[in-house]
Amino acid sequence: GHYTCEVLWEGDHIPGSPFDFNILDPSRCRVSGLPRVSGLAHIGEVVNFAVFFEKAGEGSPEVTVTLPGEEEVTTLDPTPISVTESSYGYQPSVLGHTSISVRFAGYDVPGSPFKLQVIDPSQFGIVGLNLKGKYVLVCELVSFGIQGKSPGDEKLAVAAHGPSADLTVDVTEKGDGSFVASFVPIEPGCYEVFVECAGTHVTGSPFTVYVADPSKCQLLGDLPTTLQVGVDNEFVVKTRGAGGGELTALLNGLKEDPCLDCSIEDQGLDTYAVTLTGKKVGEASVEIQWAGFCIPQSPFKLSICDASKCKAFGQALMSKKGKAGEAITFTVVTFHAGKGKLNVNPTGPSAQYNVDIKETKPSTYEVTFTPWEVGALKAHENPLQREDFSPKE
Repeated sequence: GHYTCEVLWEGDHIPGSPFDFNILDPSRCRVSGLPRVSGLAHIGEVVNFAVFFEKAGEGSPEVTVTLPGEEEVTTLDPTPISVTESSYGYQPSVLGHTSISVRFAGYDVPGSPFKLQVIDPSQFGIVGLNLKGKYVLVCELVSFGIQGKSPGDEKLAVAAHGPSADLTVDVTEKGDGSFVASFVPIEPGCYEVFVECAGTHVTGSPFTVYVADPSKCQLLGDLPTTLQVGVDNEFVVKTRGAGGGELTALLNGLKEDPCLDCSIEDQGLDTYAVTLTGKKVGEASVEIQWAGFCIPQSPFKLSICDASKCKAFGQALMSKKGKAGEAITFTVVTFHAGKGKLNVNPTGPSAQYNVDIKETKPSTYEVTFTPWEVGALKAHENPLQREDFSPKE
């Protein structure tokens, strides 16, 4: 406040008396918006703060900025809010340590000078991670790099938010101004990963990691080992608990194969119908994948056969006659029919037949059986146990 001091000699004022004093108390000033110890500021982003000087005495604040490596100061112009409050704005344009001095009537206010570390979050970036359209396996390490040196004692804040819990992310500084971060997802689902410096996302943050667990998939039904050309074989795959993903198939390592067709129908409720259809004779390896990873019982191999390529001939087949108690013999040739098993199933008056099948040379079989009763009978040859066909005359 304002003080007056009278100085008298034998009752008379000495020259200059009374003396006037303006007593100030800078400790009553308060700064809002600047850190007390050390803080971070982003280059190009305005730092707003206010100075309150009520009861500090007559006067006004003076705010100056000293840039890194420079002695010259820059004075900031105030924006009056009231007779005892002013606001200021400073837009950093230089990286490094910046000092903001707030003085009242020539005296530093509490906390002054204020220290700011000016950084550029865009100089940080996530590297070594390419998960676009991809999944990772549950319990498999997910790691990525972060380029850019964290200023001062400020640490990078890295977090992974999982489907039901947050995970600990290990961050290791390599010493060359870069970092390595890693975590292990413990359940399938989506994980949101945040990488921040001074409360601001670095370039590439946040990002999503999709985690799948194909071991939870169940394959229902019998897997075929052989297929007839043109005949469908269907089984069901359940994916409940496997996380997000897509059920796909690879045929001999490719999406398409000349020997085999595969169609997958989403039936809802985590259930898929898979249909395999043989197109031509050949061998195939089938991989059923969830989110790009093989499910249990996959891959499996099968042969595609074509019974229409088989030929049966012999005197007995031409005459269509035989004598009870005497063997009937004919030949079956399976060239170009694919790999399979030849079955011969005579039917007729006899209760049972002893059938002898001998492979006399590759893909050529001699078939013999003996009818014991008089009457009509029929012999079915089947290169696959699943499908009968009528013999060719």
